[in-house]
Amino acid sequence: VSAFADGGKTSPETLSSDAGTALSAAIAAGPAGRAIAVWVDSRQLGGLQSVHAARSTAGAWSSPVDIADGGAPTISMFSPSVAVDPGGNGLATWLRGSSDVWANRLSNAGDTWLGLEVLEGAVDGGAVGPAVAFRSTGNGFVVWGRNAAQPALKSTRLVDGGWTEIQSLST
Repeated sequence: VSAFADGGKTSPETLSSDAGTALSAAIAAGPAGRAIAVWVDSRQLGGLQSVHAARSTAGAWSSPVDIADGGAPTISMFSPSVAVDPGGNGLATWLRGSSDVWANRLSNAGDTWLGLEVLEGAVDGGAVGPAVAFRSTGNGFVVWGRNAAQPALKSTRLVDGGWTEIQSLST
């Protein structure tokens, strides 16, 4: 990763570690300068892919952590997305396999990932491309598509630390 500051570019830094492939990277930054990068990492046992993350605070990147499954994947992960709210809290989403939409939140207070959350599981026909964003109020939004049997655009919101009921945005 490289940053632009004061009219110039910083030297690139490597966030992933060890041998393996880092794919599908996404990055987001909040107003206080905190940034979070997420990517699919293929270093896991058995060739399965997981989602890793690193955070930048005051210009220094943390060591990467596996935010998807604690280092023991049973199925590959795809399509990570990330956002940072005005308070510096993070939200990452991704596909687990081809049919589950998962999330994990990063607390700015303790720099701790809070744990896995299944936003929608076993989507008939598969899910595609989750994307995440925050409002200035700190409420988060996640949208994703459904394939095949039930094509639709779905959404849920993160309000006061809890998820709202999933809504269909298309018919």
